[in-house]
Amino acid sequence: MVALLLGVLGGFTALVVDVGYMYVQKSQLQSAADAAALAGAITLGKTETGVNAAVNTTVGTYLDDNLDGAFIYTQADDLVVDATNRTVKVSVGQVTPKFFAGILSAGTTTIKADATAKYTERWDGEALPFVNLDDDYTKANLQIQLWEKLGNGDFESLWKDDYKAVNSGESNAFFDVEYADGLSVTKGVVAEGPEKIKSNMQIIMDRKQDVYILSLSKAVIDSKKYADIGNKLVIDFKDLVLIKVEIVSFDPNGNNPALVLKVKNVYNIGSGEYPVDYNLLNGLVKSTLIE
Repeated sequence: MVALLLGVLGGFTALVVDVGYMYVQKSQLQSAADAAALAGAITLGKTETGVNAAVNTTVGTYLDDNLDGAFIYTQADDLVVDATNRTVKVSVGQVTPKFFAGILSAGTTTIKADATAKYTERWDGEALPFVNLDDDYTKANLQIQLWEKLGNGDFESLWKDDYKAVNSGESNAFFDVEYADGLSVTKGVVAEGPEKIKSNMQIIMDRKQDVYILSLSKAVIDSKKYADIGNKLVIDFKDLVLIKVEIVSFDPNGNNPALVLKVKNVYNIGSGEYPVDYNLLNGLVKSTLIE
């Protein structure tokens, strides 16, 4: 009876051990393919020439780092780079080892995993805690002024709930602005307050790097839609643009503070335009799995 049942016992053992290992191997393959596709998509978005070769190198490196043992991957058969849509598809396979299944079959089984990732840019809101309400930022070589008095108590300042200081007081301090649901403008000269606006602004200026501000679009400025600035006035997201600027000077003293900026680029965030690969502390360039 034992002799007769050896084949059945071997089959059940193969089912439990070998098939169980196949599920583990499939999971590892999928994780490796996901990581390789994500990394490949970032390489795609950041590479101007020799894109396919650069992506292939990145994908191969990530597969090597995340898989134990030999795997099946070739650029010609297993890598699809779509530069137009900025997507990378990776396929990878491995031959499944046999622990007990060799009793039933001498053949081999190959498991494959596929992943597709898309390169995306994302600006997460790193900007100064002010909004340009009146200066024309479209003129060549223009310098604009923020934190200036526009009317009775109006200093282009954001309401305290619309921003927060990150790493406050440290050399890598920055402000994170909540802009997606619109901006609220407050009246009054901004005091130092819990967010340490003046001292953190000085830290940011001392780094001598480009920064970003939010502004009314040129069309909205010309329309004077927000000419009457009430306390906690909410500016619609669709009326905003993002401006890349260089800080020319910063004077936080007295009742007439001044922040002078040189305009370098403008992004229509209402239409989905965002900075690419911007080198600020909170900048995110990422890829997203889509398959």
